[in-house]
Amino acid sequence: MSVQQFFTLGELCERWQCSHSHCLNLIRSGSLTAINIGTGGRSRYVVSAEALDDFESARTTRPAPKQKRRARVRQTGIIQFFK
Repeated sequence: MSVQQFFTLGELCERWQCSHSHCLNLIRSGSLTAINIGTGGRSRYVVSAEALDDFESARTTRPAPKQKRRARVRQTGIIQFFK
């Protein structure tokens, strides 16, 4: 049986360099899946390594592809008002 690794919110804050409240907001919004292991009235969340990988891969961005430059339209100096 393999042992699954869990991360606390403090470890996630250090990893992502963000605040504790930002991590809580990600959990409460449903963007990040966590397990509440707190007893009594206080919540204590841990995030599994699998949930962390899923979240980070969903949030990973890639550079946009380069766009082709459009050909420049040359204008003549003559403007024809009447045809």
